[in-house]
Amino acid sequence: SRSLYIVLSSMNTILDKNLSNILALKFKDITKKTQDILASENSNQDLLLFLSDEKIQDLFNDFDFFIKENSFYEGDCKDRFFKQLVALELRKKIILFRKNILKNFDLELFENSFFELAIFLEYFYRFLEIKNLNKLYEKYCKDRDKNIFSKIINNKNKFCKLLKKSSKNLKIYKG
Repeated sequence: SRSLYIVLSSMNTILDKNLSNILALKFKDITKKTQDILASENSNQDLLLFLSDEKIQDLFNDFDFFIKENSFYEGDCKDRFFKQLVALELRKKIILFRKNILKNFDLELFENSFFELAIFLEYFYRFLEIKNLNKLYEKYCKDRDKNIFSKIINNKNKFCKLLKKSSKNLKIYKG
């Protein structure tokens, strides 16, 4: 649910702001409650009860409905293909991430933006079927651990080159 929160809250140019904010906050709440349950002693049973709650199921049904019924998209985005919109949003994330690496490197900002990029890649790299995105995900984002940051920093030029190629592929993406 944390991943869904990040996706919903960062795609506010594509998705209806009110609907995505409401759903994003609900997913954020689920994440917090899940973390609280996991910290308690009876975590397995409590977590099972929490996740089987009718409100949670309704939330996922609402999310599914908004996506399928096209009532979730903002303005002129309704007229464009969803894949193109995702490609555009992912391209923005890649460009901003690449700028942060090359210009003003801040470790905390780097970790946060890498986490967002990794989540987008996790959800959409197969969806878009672009070779460079697949390579980017498999090589750098699949196993998100602390060592990946040193791997990226040590291979900064290769990583940035792959980001640039991926961005270029997304720019011309037609679905």
